[in-house]
Amino acid sequence: MVQRLKDNGHDTRPEGYGLVFLESEEFSVTYFGSIAQIEQYKRENTDGTATFDASQGVMYAKWPRGKGWDDILPRTFWNVHARGGIADGVGLITAFAHTETPGAEVIVYEFEGKWSPGSEPQQVVTYHCTACHKDTLHDGGHVHENTGPLSRRWAARQAREHILSAHRHGVGGTNQCLPPQQRRDAARRERCRPRHARHHG
Repeated sequence: MVQRLKDNGHDTRPEGYGLVFLESEEFSVTYFGSIAQIEQYKRENTDGTATFDASQGVMYAKWPRGKGWDDILPRTFWNVHARGGIADGVGLITAFAHTETPGAEVIVYEFEGKWSPGSEPQQVVTYHCTACHKDTLHDGGHVHENTGPLSRRWAARQAREHILSAHRHGVGGTNQCLPPQQRRDAARRERCRPRHARHHG
């Protein structure tokens, strides 16, 4: 990343870089600025009301990943207890109004769950459609390990695809609640199915 900054003429901080990882419900960016600016912002933002001046540095889309980054980036959650969340990684991320069922929503949320009865609890993320299932216990679920913004973006994308599927197939349709790849496979099988059988004697 530093080499990319140099190549773009932005490597003007020989003393090092301060990093801020920003995230909205569906998008994330990495900010590179001075260490002094980041430290000042941390001091001023103890109550969460400080304004951050992004014009002093450079922003890049998404958070860095891979060797060298995965070990130093903290595992983050949308809901944080210190900022009023029930617990770290437990709570609502966003919700989309259902286009086919008035008053219904597709809710994206993170929670602590187990992959199997004897396993250790982990932070996971998923979505739930109130038009398809009133009770989350009966939701087929499309659960993903909650490791950062990409996990949460995945869940939000699944939720939007679920709404599009309801528009195409109807709420509770045969293919509507299937994961996207299974829906595509089912649609392909439907297109390839013979419309009438021919018998030759």
